[in-house]
Amino acid sequence: MMNRLFSITIAALGLAAAFGTHSYLTRFIGFWPAILAAAAIEAAYICLALVKSEDPETIAEIQRTARALVLASIAFNFGHAYEVAVPGGLSASPRFEWLAFAQALIVAAFVPWIAFRNALVKSRLDATRITLTSSLPLSNGGLSDIPEQPPRPSKVVLPPPPGGPRP
Repeated sequence: MMNRLFSITIAALGLAAAFGTHSYLTRFIGFWPAILAAAAIEAAYICLALVKSEDPETIAEIQRTARALVLASIAFNFGHAYEVAVPGGLSASPRFEWLAFAQALIVAAFVPWIAFRNALVKSRLDATRITLTSSLPLSNGGLSDIPEQPPRPSKVVLPPPPGGPRP
């Protein structure tokens, strides 16, 4: 149950980050391309955080790519959050507000970063669970050694009636 709830939390955070990414990108590439790009960016860094590999070079490349995607998500979410806080603030106007800048940066960084970190934690928890299960002395984590039903005796043996057997 907790595993599903954790997965739902990661997906919800990814969707929230995708909304900001989509809202910002819509200004430049249109509605549907922005939906595709936002979904791809958010899903990619979450999926990359869940990938398991034994190769250190592969792990390093996955981490670099995932972090680059998180930074892109933060940048796009910042653009959206700042534009909401200071309408026209990202256009050619000389208007700039430090408080809105700081708030937008905090809001933009929080959701994608937490989604990414939660995905990393889930990956490690899943890996730990797999290690614990596979280290049991029973084959297949002990699942195949457990009979589906208890064995039944082939014939029922009743104790003799009181007073000995009947002729």
